[in-house]
Amino acid sequence: MLPSELEEISIGTLKETREGKLNQMIDAFLGTLFPRNIVCMACGEEIWTDQVYSLCPTCKGDLPWNKGLTCKMCGITVPPTAGDRCYTCQTRRFFYDQGVSCLTYEGAAKQLIMDFKYNERTYLGIHLGDMLYDLVGASLGWDYDYIVPVPMHKSRLQVRGYNQTAILADQLSKRSGVPVSQGLIRSKKTPRLKRLDAATRKTTLDQAFHVTAQGMFGEKRILLVDDIVTTGATLNQCAEVLKVDGARLVDMACIASNPLAHD
Repeated sequence: MLPSELEEISIGTLKETREGKLNQMIDAFLGTLFPRNIVCMACGEEIWTDQVYSLCPTCKGDLPWNKGLTCKMCGITVPPTAGDRCYTCQTRRFFYDQGVSCLTYEGAAKQLIMDFKYNERTYLGIHLGDMLYDLVGASLGWDYDYIVPVPMHKSRLQVRGYNQTAILADQLSKRSGVPVSQGLIRSKKTPRLKRLDAATRKTTLDQAFHVTAQGMFGEKRILLVDDIVTTGATLNQCAEVLKVDGARLVDMACIASNPLAHD
């Protein structure tokens, strides 16, 4: 090979290297302006960074939002004839004062919560927490002394590795400035409640929750947080313990209401 040919190859290689680096720089710059790794938390499609709750417009429109007239105790959408409580909640006694929930537990909303709760997609708690923060602000206001997550028994926490309601509570605290209290604990290990009726749930949860120091919630305004409200038995038991300890007010906030408990 002639020296002139070697020189042409070297120049060509250098040119390609420079062009490659320039393209990488351009890609990096465009990636900063238009991130490619921002995706819809429901469908996984790429979205703009300013999409509310990290949802693409289609998924945001498809989610079963609780809107319009809603039950003041479970948050589910109700018909105009129901008044301020759904027909199911009209028949139940509550220890918490009022409640809200963002979604109905079905379809894409159910899958989101299942992923958050069981599939280690803990980052969903940021977006779901933002969703709940906006709803609480619009419906209840943020006049609380503590945010209290529904506690998980230590044996179940060891297996799962995280308490999804504590993640929601932390995000709500970051947004609202209201501190989280871990003063409510689950001292009794109970079986899963999913397939139990309301009466059995209530019996199963008896004496399941305690406060860590007597009187710590005296005259306090509490926002009790959970992921799903079904019969309300767990939330009600927690609220009763908080009220017995002296809490002045206990409201509840959940991501979703289960419609199967409201047939």
